[in-house]
Amino acid sequence: MNPVVQELRDRMKAHPCHGCSDRESHARWGERYYKIQGQIAEMRSRMQGRTNTIAKRFDRLCEVLLELGYLDRGHESDLFVTPAGQILKGIYSESDLLVAQCIRSGVLDDLDPPSLAAVCSAFLFESRRSEIEDTPSVPGGPTEKAIENILHIWGELQGVEHHHRLNTIRRIDAGLAWAVYRWAKGATLLKILTSNDVTAGDFVRWIRQVIDLLGQIVAVTDSDSQVHKSANTAIDLLQRGVISYPSNA
Repeated sequence: MNPVVQELRDRMKAHPCHGCSDRESHARWGERYYKIQGQIAEMRSRMQGRTNTIAKRFDRLCEVLLELGYLDRGHESDLFVTPAGQILKGIYSESDLLVAQCIRSGVLDDLDPPSLAAVCSAFLFESRRSEIEDTPSVPGGPTEKAIENILHIWGELQGVEHHHRLNTIRRIDAGLAWAVYRWAKGATLLKILTSNDVTAGDFVRWIRQVIDLLGQIVAVTDSDSQVHKSANTAIDLLQRGVISYPSNA
């Protein structure tokens, strides 16, 4: 036998634990201990990784908002919310940054109430079709022009986010714009449903979301501004018929 192996065996037998009657039981508990220690270390590593990911994402979002003027740096580089940031703060939507940019750029200023309602639907609506048309039919004139301008702003925001390794802004979907426009113009629900691929329940749900977004625009804009007045009027035009019924009815 190899002398080294024999020496190791002799040392093992001479160890105080070798003669312990509970040696095997203790060995099994020792194995469990080291196994659990390894699992704990792995979980800590995963948690640390996730925490770092969230922190990095937060920092990148702040850099985007700094670049766009929604945040600024104050004393000792502390961040503070700018007047533009107050607008963004009052928008509660998946497309909140895009909506805020459109308000600031004046894209929504020249829209009459029905057109503003139609455009707001594009910020919210998500088609159920697997393939969404690149250019769905929308009301012409100011509405169509506003949609084009919003797509341009969306592209600019995508560029800013890409620079900071983010991707949070989805493309607008104007698939419900005509239906919302017609409803604001006084069309009946039957006419809306027969000329659009949408159920009554979905239409009511989307209209209520548009009303909610219009209310947010009212809240963050000056009372004497045209977009503020148009948003207020648009809410009144949309809030009729089945839309005015309590949601739990």
